[in-house]
Amino acid sequence: MAPPTFVIRYSVCLSAFQFFSVSVFPHNLLKTKEQFDLWLGTVGLGREFGGVSHVARTTLTALAAAALPVKRVISLFDTAGNAPPVPLAPGTRWSACGRNRSRFLTRVLSQAVARPDFLLFDHVDIARCQTFLPGFLRRPYGIWVHGIEVWKQLPRRKLQALRQADVLLVNSRFTKNRLEEWHGPFPRAVVVPLTAEKIPEGPLPHAAARSPSILTVGRMEPGRPKGHREILAALPEILRAVPGVHWHVGGTGSAFPEFRDAVRASGLQEHITLHGFVDPPALERLFREARVFCMPSEGEGFGVVYLEAMKRGCLPVGSVMDASAEVIGDGGRCVDQSRPGELATALTALLTMPAGESNLLQQRALSRAEMFRPETFARNLSEAIRKALSRRRIDSRR
Repeated sequence: MAPPTFVIRYSVCLSAFQFFSVSVFPHNLLKTKEQFDLWLGTVGLGREFGGVSHVARTTLTALAAAALPVKRVISLFDTAGNAPPVPLAPGTRWSACGRNRSRFLTRVLSQAVARPDFLLFDHVDIARCQTFLPGFLRRPYGIWVHGIEVWKQLPRRKLQALRQADVLLVNSRFTKNRLEEWHGPFPRAVVVPLTAEKIPEGPLPHAAARSPSILTVGRMEPGRPKGHREILAALPEILRAVPGVHWHVGGTGSAFPEFRDAVRASGLQEHITLHGFVDPPALERLFREARVFCMPSEGEGFGVVYLEAMKRGCLPVGSVMDASAEVIGDGGRCVDQSRPGELATALTALLTMPAGESNLLQQRALSRAEMFRPETFARNLSEAIRKALSRRRIDSRR
């Protein structure tokens, strides 16, 4: 992402304006701050943008609850001219850029004149904008770190954005460890576990009262295995113990056609329903009807979908190969895919578990989900931002 010519000229103009304004005019004549001015730079708030947009939406809600409401939202992918896809707090300025990267960059760089107190980016890809400003114009900022986007060699500007950030908000210990394995220590990285969005009210059926069904929800993309192939391979063994089992698969992606062909070749179509894209009401119904939620992935930096399943009474199955164990804890099972048969054994055990044990495990899953309450998320997030700003003020006095 090399800076276009207009960005260089824009930065020079901003530098000149900032020097002139600070040198000639008293600062309080240029701007009067009545409250904390926080901006959010986001890939997008729409649900079609996946897990990153979930983090952006819950961040907006959490900061408002913590008396740090976002005053401006700058979205790269949301359609320009449209209303925001989620309600914003009164007074919040909405800037949708409709995938226009130059427009997004220009609006982020306007921090040099507007001087917000803090900017928060929901992805390192868009946080690269900060590297186009000289340090004296760049405002304090933080970046959400999700996982797979940093578990690899990074271009110079992305790594620079991470190093220069006042705080890195990392969704799990697993993600932080993997980040530092790849790129060395990040002393400003803070683990802030995520939360789930509010679920509709209504009673949850006991696990034992649900049909012997398995649910998997996730995008299917090459190189980002969610465990679909492994569940398909385990299904014949599960069927021998639970002949009535049915597997519901929600989600699409570029690898979906290949997986659909694999299901057809397996001869197990009568035991599998491929739902493709599932709208929120239908997904809510699937969660509440399934006894087991299974996604033995290999690359979850956190795994909000496990939390969503647990809050709806599903018995979760994750993997020991990513961060899902930090979410599931004692509320379900995490399997080692390198051990043949372990997935089939775990699923069979959950589907045939006596009613008392099944309902007890469900209660543990619900209790575990309570550890990730929105209030806890709001407190951890706001404390991380406040501490980052306090540290910056101390450093500036030295």
